[in-house]
Amino acid sequence: MTAKKTPKKTDALTLRLDPRTKYLIEMTSRLGHQTITGVIESAVKMQAQYRKVLVCGEETTLSAAYERLWAPEESERTVNMILFAPSLLSHEELCIKNVLEAASHIFFNLYHVPPSNVRYREHYFHNLKGAFQQDEDGVLMFATPKKRTIRLCWDFIKLRAAELAEKGTVKDFTAEEIELLLGRPLDSISPLVEAPKFVLEEDEAIAVRGADKEDEDLMSSLRQRS
Repeated sequence: MTAKKTPKKTDALTLRLDPRTKYLIEMTSRLGHQTITGVIESAVKMQAQYRKVLVCGEETTLSAAYERLWAPEESERTVNMILFAPSLLSHEELCIKNVLEAASHIFFNLYHVPPSNVRYREHYFHNLKGAFQQDEDGVLMFATPKKRTIRLCWDFIKLRAAELAEKGTVKDFTAEEIELLLGRPLDSISPLVEAPKFVLEEDEAIAVRGADKEDEDLMSSLRQRS
């Protein structure tokens, strides 16, 4: 079993500043009775309140985006950005995106979304649990990440992405390869984000549909209640 890392409370950051800027920061810290770290943190947070970025296709402040995208795990933060704020991705993260999407059947739950059901998925979409995508045939899909699978494979994913960045091409992951690397079958890894449940309404009858209900069973239950 992989040992769970304790989240770090702080992270080191090395800055190279010209002497004038460093002196200005020192003067600011004295004036505000803050540490130099506190001055930098305050300045960054102030900038984030005014900078704009697209998240889920909607413009919001960088501060609000940070609150929605942040996660302690690097893998989850990166996947959140891939799904919901791709304009912020670095080149290395774009390579990770390509590696994940090339094996989307391994790393994501994918659901066909009939147009009539799109509004029932919006709760999950706006709460950053999944994203609407189109497959190669132009069919609308709803994707939720298999966070635990991605977390367990994260080191392998980054190595494959580094190879892509260096060579410009890389072979796609297969289910068999992942199972060999992890030493366990993929179906033994439960997803942290399950199939989204949503409410269907018909003649004032209400039912909740999840991954365990088929359309025929659901409509049958609706008819019984109407």
